[in-house]
Amino acid sequence: MAYLSKALVACCECRHRQVLVNLITRCGLKPVIATNASDAIALLGSGAVCATFCQDDLPGGGFETVLKAANQAAVPVVVCSRLADSSRYLESMQSGAFDFICLPYYYAEVSAVAAAMLQRFPPQAANPSSSTARVAT
Repeated sequence: MAYLSKALVACCECRHRQVLVNLITRCGLKPVIATNASDAIALLGSGAVCATFCQDDLPGGGFETVLKAANQAAVPVVVCSRLADSSRYLESMQSGAFDFICLPYYYAEVSAVAAAMLQRFPPQAANPSSSTARVAT
């Protein structure tokens, strides 16, 4: 499969991370994995990704820390949560998240969010320093 763009999956929970990886791969995105906030921030700083799916309670600072780094890198963030909590949703959106999704993750929802994100933030515009050419696996 040829990928158009790389997406950061910042999630420490193996089962949930694997579901997200499978779904975003089906959306045509190449997953890049981080299991804590410091690794996610390093990847964002490298210019290697054009989108981020971040666990809300990611070790080392949660989504807030990752969101600050992503905003500086002009990379949109989808906050992923185990809980359908309206206060967490509002906190995420007010902090600048592109969207918020909750478990269980469904392909239709992830696909729609990914498509909207890439349409609003095309890889070249979102991350001009990274290579956005097709990458073969």
